[in-house]
Amino acid sequence: PTVASIMQIASIIAEKTGAKLVVPDTETGLIGAPQEVRVDFARIMTEFGKTNYVSLEDGLQATIDWQRGFHQ
Repeated sequence: PTVASIMQIASIIAEKTGAKLVVPDTETGLIGAPQEVRVDFARIMTEFGKTNYVSLEDGLQATIDWQRGFHQ
């Protein structure tokens, strides 16, 4: 499984979309925010039998492409 920090995910999204990444001041903008997020795929594998996953980067790109197509 992929483990990525919120910052890593935000950086990938910014790179793929060409958006400017604005990092909040750590004193005020990140209070209570998780440092990393982990997804447990056990339930998905059990309920749906899914075992083949795309990479984080490919999944983010597919989501970005879908959103762009949805909003055109």
